[in-house]
Amino acid sequence: MTLQLTLVVLLWAVGLGALGVWAQVWRRGQLARRPALWLGSWAAAVYAFGYALEISGDSLAWIRFALTVEYLAIAALPTIMLWLAADYDRQGWLRGNWWRWVAAAVSIATFLVVATNPWHALFHANARIDVSGPFPMLAFDKGPWFWGFQAYSALAILLANAVFLRAWRSAGAHRRAQVRLLFFASLVPWLGNLVNVSGVLPWGIDIMPFMLVVAIALFYLGVMRQGMAELAPVARDLVFEQLGDAALVLDLEGHVLDQNAAAVRLLGPLSERHGGDGEALLADRYPELAELAHVVPGEVPGPDELTYDTLRDEPPELKRGDRTYSVRSQPLGPRGGEAIGRVMVLRDITRYARMEALLRTLATTDELTAIPNRRHFLDLAEREVARARRHGRALGMIVFDLDRFKDVNDTYGHHAGDAVLRAVAKAVEGQVRSSDMIGRIGGEEFAVVLPESTMDDVAYVAERIRAAIAELTVPIGGDGVRASASVGGCSLPVGQLRDLSDLLMRADHAQYRAKGAGGNKVVMCDLSIPEPVLAGSAAGGR
Repeated sequence: MTLQLTLVVLLWAVGLGALGVWAQVWRRGQLARRPALWLGSWAAAVYAFGYALEISGDSLAWIRFALTVEYLAIAALPTIMLWLAADYDRQGWLRGNWWRWVAAAVSIATFLVVATNPWHALFHANARIDVSGPFPMLAFDKGPWFWGFQAYSALAILLANAVFLRAWRSAGAHRRAQVRLLFFASLVPWLGNLVNVSGVLPWGIDIMPFMLVVAIALFYLGVMRQGMAELAPVARDLVFEQLGDAALVLDLEGHVLDQNAAAVRLLGPLSERHGGDGEALLADRYPELAELAHVVPGEVPGPDELTYDTLRDEPPELKRGDRTYSVRSQPLGPRGGEAIGRVMVLRDITRYARMEALLRTLATTDELTAIPNRRHFLDLAEREVARARRHGRALGMIVFDLDRFKDVNDTYGHHAGDAVLRAVAKAVEGQVRSSDMIGRIGGEEFAVVLPESTMDDVAYVAERIRAAIAELTVPIGGDGVRASASVGGCSLPVGQLRDLSDLLMRADHAQYRAKGAGGNKVVMCDLSIPEPVLAGSAAGGR
């Protein structure tokens, strides 16, 4: 096989390899998102095929035609390199779109100059066939446009080198390998030029078509198969298109790489793809989500394995206006490999949150009077006992029972009794402080906890409660039903406050004494009576 035929076969092979890179971009559905990558693969293929045509011919007209085909790619390659670099320019060197139009204009003008060169010789002058080698080659004098395009190409590649180098130096740990590969890919054209200029290859053989296919393959690996660039499309395929909830894709440092439409509506544009700043941390906009944005590097679990986040009894919640969202967070990456990011899903659970709040209210609130029921009141009272003991403060308790309440039910019916209980609860709420807690602990029996209250404080509030109830007139039909209460009060200083049962028993015993004295009275507890005596009297008298 001759050298000419060998080069033609190799050039067709590398041209098809470049088209294979385009096919991979197309197969992944990334043609729209990676235009520079697939344009670069096409340009590398056209360059290789055009050079194969050039070295196959033996006439000046044929070689000029082949050279025009080559420059369809060569003129575009510096511009494509800048487009590739623009995706990684965080310093703003390639900000805006004006330069894209200028670069495209230079590429188009260069191609037109080459195509019309026989009329003006601005690119090649004195073109001729050189037959000193194993196959005919074009020899020419370099025109002014040739040198201008060489300067533009050098500046474009240098700027791309600088962008990738700066991106490499500033990249996080998980992106550094990706951007390093892109930086080295951007150096490949210089290596090709160095080989051509050095004369290592005989007869002026152009090594650049081969080098460009290597460069475009490296760019493909860097853009499509490394860290950040791979994460967003995979997440979109597997999660975004099938999930109706708001979803974010984050890198290991908490940068928002992508978000679905629901997340844009909920949180606003955060990713670059949706008009946000993808380099800004999620914590800059939503500090409450910052903790979940953090990922400790480690292996990604399989679908049957629990992660830290799924072990939570209840997922954290995000409030947005009157809506409530649960927040789930899951590492992303190849199974069995290192985590390279995280997906966060925010699910609207407003309906369930409202149902939970309703159930909590039903479980803790007396349905008739809308004040804490016995169980919830005792829970609150236990907390106050613990707080009083911890801070060394007195704690007061009032227990009151409505007098002759059975007569109201027997005379007017249970609906009348319910109306009286509601009126009593409302009246008592108006006599206590916001820090005091009232609860219904029996049929017609109520209790009030008074934090930081002495015996005198409790006696004062107890009398206010008794008087407020005595002044009530509840309209039932055409009658006005009156009510009264037997009120017992007690306050224990911290040295004598052992537990809630002691305080409640003493207040209840005082209330029993008030009822035994005829009702509608306030009786305060006697701290000199030992607790066993109180317990015995309660067992025998109640």
